[in-house]
Amino acid sequence: MDLVVRLGQEFRRRNMGRHVDKLRVYYLAIREGLAASPRNAVELSWSEDLTLEWMRTLQIPPFEDAYPVKEHGVPCFRCNPEKGSSRGTPRTEAVFPGGARFSCETCGAKWLVMETGPH
Repeated sequence: MDLVVRLGQEFRRRNMGRHVDKLRVYYLAIREGLAASPRNAVELSWSEDLTLEWMRTLQIPPFEDAYPVKEHGVPCFRCNPEKGSSRGTPRTEAVFPGGARFSCETCGAKWLVMETGPH
């Protein structure tokens, strides 16, 4: 539960109020036994997996090194081709105050691009 509290605090710090509200409702449903299996899914489109994904995305310990941080416009670090081969296609998965999470449509790798300055 400590990790969830830290995620909620990080959402609040980044002014992500809707995410704070959804996280609260999700964990209220878990606590009251209202979530369905698998993975404690709740019909508000929030799950344990989504909680962990946001913790990795916002680099909340112990997930601060889950995704590499790359410069904007850098190609996929796994598919970065040798001369003449095809390169992976990056896709924006999430945009949040302070940065964005990308994934490669070719190989599935994920990385973060962070804005400079305070967030």
